[in-house]
Amino acid sequence: PLSDDPMCTVKLDRANAFNTVSRQAFVDFTSGDFQERTYDQGHIGAHNRPPPIPTCFLAHYPSMQAHYDGKARLTMIDSDGATQVIWCTTGVQQGDVEGGSLFNVAQHSVVGSCMLRHPEVMASMYADNIDLTGPVSKALLAAKDLEISLAEIGLLSNPADSAVYIPTYHDSPTPPQAYTDACAVDGMPAIPWAGQGGGIMVLGFPLKPNTFVRQA
Repeated sequence: PLSDDPMCTVKLDRANAFNTVSRQAFVDFTSGDFQERTYDQGHIGAHNRPPPIPTCFLAHYPSMQAHYDGKARLTMIDSDGATQVIWCTTGVQQGDVEGGSLFNVAQHSVVGSCMLRHPEVMASMYADNIDLTGPVSKALLAAKDLEISLAEIGLLSNPADSAVYIPTYHDSPTPPQAYTDACAVDGMPAIPWAGQGGGIMVLGFPLKPNTFVRQA
């Protein structure tokens, strides 16, 4: 018989993540100067700092500070010849070679801290994609916790590109009871089940069934 709480992979995607991530967050995580600010629902701050950035990256700190420690101004001339100013306070700058690393500093610090509260679930990450593997009940609770912590740094979920894949249920017309129960939990994000015959992409690779893999 099928387990009521089988192993699954929960695919979580962020919406427009590289443009919305909090600049203050990666400045704080890079500098270690949190002042009164906290992250991960109060689990990270001046009282409990994450591991420091490796010293080999310290040479880049002045450049990062110059580009992100404060508002960035984009000035343009419109069709009427008037000067327009757009202030940017979130996201990494397009074309910045440090942008991907700074995004990861913010996201990985929060995810790493949060996942310490969910030892039965493994998190795999690539860019703004997060994949959680564990029992359905545990993985979905971890996803709920992550949604709250990531929203604090401007990273909101993209339900259209998120899903729950349960290998032992890919031939079943209904999801396991653990999925149904988890969806009824107050505040649980709406993460759809991949469904009968459905699969997901994890770190760029399609996960079963064979029909889904061939289509991907």
